[in-house]
This record gives sequence, structure tokens and C-alpha cells, in this order.
Amino acid sequence: MKKSVLGLTLMALLFLSSGCSMFEGFLGGGGKEQALIDEGQLLGVLDREGWYQELPYGMVQIPGGTFYMGQADEDVAASQINFNRQITVSSFFMDAEEITNNEYRQFLYHIADLAEKGDRYYTRELLASVVPNPNVWDQEFTYHYGDRMTQYYFEHSAFDDYPVVGVSWDAAEKFSAWRTIFLNNGQQAKNEGGGGLFSFGKNKNQADPAGAIGGPLGATGPQGGAASGPEASTFVDTSPIESRYPNFRLPTEAEWEYAARGGKEIVKYPWGGPYIRNRDGCFLANFKPGRGAYADDGYPYTAPVNSFLPNPFNLYNMAGNVAEWVRDDFSPVYNPLVWDLNPMFTYDSLEESRSPHFGKKVVRGGAWNDISYYLQTGTRTFEYRDVASASIGFRCAMDYLGQ
Repeated sequence: MKKSVLGLTLMALLFLSSGCSMFEGFLGGGGKEQALIDEGQLLGVLDREGWYQELPYGMVQIPGGTFYMGQADEDVAASQINFNRQITVSSFFMDAEEITNNEYRQFLYHIADLAEKGDRYYTRELLASVVPNPNVWDQEFTYHYGDRMTQYYFEHSAFDDYPVVGVSWDAAEKFSAWRTIFLNNGQQAKNEGGGGLFSFGKNKNQADPAGAIGGPLGATGPQGGAASGPEASTFVDTSPIESRYPNFRLPTEAEWEYAARGGKEIVKYPWGGPYIRNRDGCFLANFKPGRGAYADDGYPYTAPVNSFLPNPFNLYNMAGNVAEWVRDDFSPVYNPLVWDLNPMFTYDSLEESRSPHFGKKVVRGGAWNDISYYLQTGTRTFEYRDVASASIGFRCAMDYLGQ
């Protein structure tokens, strides 16, 4: 025992006499590195924290790779808009499931709270533009009894885990921008020891989006000064740029198709096979398998976002349930135009606004009311960016920095 105490004492004295030199490389970022910089050597800026990008909750990592993008079966519609081409996609993160009604509701409640406080950007008018349109269940279908969906689909807790629909491409973009700030500010608050924004939730005294829209509009923000654009908001990203998470966004068309294939080449459907049933005769997605046979797959309308088995990348419902907005503008000659590394096509708003396809956004994956052709990984279609539909939802992606 005495020997052990004596040994520890000697070690402590050695540590103090050495001026902590053995730990200078780990504590304070000084020591030998700083001495080398003082001698004129190039080492870079010291004391910068390392970067490890954690997966945001609900996302999965999609490893980058090369694949043949394009149609995986006969072009039944003879559209000739998706010829095969080999391209490369970098690694990225993607939501494992489509954005749900309840997740989107969190966005609306926060926007309503900001609007009530007089935010210059997140106003009641903006809130009204991003609230899901419940009338899509009546407007899209002729002589259809859709009251249960119109009245309850977004508001009722029975549909909390169902995909949000009735939102335009523009609304999905605003959701993604809000989600980025919400994550970064929450992570910064957590790292600094605060409560964080992730504790945000609706309480009894919190403004309801419907009430914010229906009530008197009044002033939407302080008078005078810049009163438009995200830069006018009080809800801004305050995290340091060197440790900030990249933006949430809609996936590009190439990313979406690569993710849907699950790492397999020229597969017809996300599950890898050419058939829409498994060996037991059960359907593998939520779609319209026959004329009027909407419920044969178990769901007459949409299904919960974790229904059916995921693909090899652990992504759910990359075929069927709801079609999904992607980032690209639609062009029938997409492949000859884009680069073969991380391709993305967008129109120049000034020079190409006269194009007959201007304003169209690519939609992928097929929906609950589509036939199996639209569920194929290589099928392309579109919708106008300001249109809300009962069959279109979305999921987010995020760049994987350093990969």
C-alpha cells in the first residue's frame, strides 16, 4: 500500500515539474503545434473542433455510388423521357419515411407561434400558404364521398402517422428550411447546456394554426424596415458555420431514384423484384392493383408511413402510398442536359420562363390511386409546383459532409 502511494506521489511530482508537457497536445490546442506555427510553419488554424455528422432522428444514411439511371422496364407510355444513363451520386441522408401529418403539424404550430409574436417573415399569410388543403379529397375526385378524409385526415389523431398530403412543392421547401434552422438551433442549445428547441411542443396556451388563420390578421410584423424574406425573421440560424448541419432539402431526382433502387441495378421496383406481390400473394405496396380495387392491398386511401417492408436502404414506401416531390424541374430531355455526377436540372427563372415545362416539378414513386406502372423506379411524371394534391407528399434529404 505504501509503495502504491509513493508511486502515485512521484508521478504527480513528475507531472507538475514537466509543466504538463505530455498533455499539451491534447489540452488547449497549444504546445508543439503552436510552437511550430510561431516558427513560421503551416499547420492550419488550431482549436477547431472535429466534425462528426450524426444522423438526424428518422433519417438513414444512403452510401454514394454509381448506377444506371432510367427506365427499368418497357416504356409503356412511349414517353421516351427517361433513357438509361450511368451516373454517380454522393452519399447523403434521407428520411426513412414520408413526412407525417403529426410531423408537419409541429412545423405549423411553431410557425403559428412565431406569427402570433409578430415575426416579419413567418406571418399569418405564410402560415395560410403552407397549411395542407383538406379540400383536395373532394376537388380531385368526381362524385366521391370524401367527407371522412376532408374533415379528419389532417386534424384527427387517427391519421397522425399517415403521410401529409395537400401540400405544394413550395410548402415542402418552406418546411425544409424551417427544419434546418430548428435542428441547428436545437443542437446549439443542447451543446451549450440549454433546454434546446427540441422541447418545443403544443401546450394548452399555444396558438393553433387554424385560429391564427381564422382570426383578425392585423399587423404581421413590426412596422418599418425590411419586412420580407427569411432574413427579416426572428427565427434564424444562430449556430456557428463550422459546426452547422447542412440544409434539409428535397432530394434530387437522381438521389431519389438511386435511393429507391436500394443499391441494386436496373430493378423494376424498390423491393428488387419484377412482381408486385410476394410469394404468399400479398401486395408489396399501397396502390391501385386493379380497376376499382383500391383496398386489395389493405388500404383504400393512404397507409401509415411505416407500412409494408422497407427496401435494402431501409426506406419505406418508395413505391406507392403517396408520390413524392423532388427538387428538380421537369424536362422531357433531362438526361442529355445534366452532368453525370450528382445531376440536377432547374430552369433559369428569367431566361427559360417561356418554356412550356416551366413551373413543373418532378414527382416520383406513384401513389395509392396509381397503377403499378407509376410505382416503377424509372417512371417519371410531374406536377406544377403550386398545386396541392391528395396523392403527393414528400420526404427530406441532407448532404453528408465529407463523404
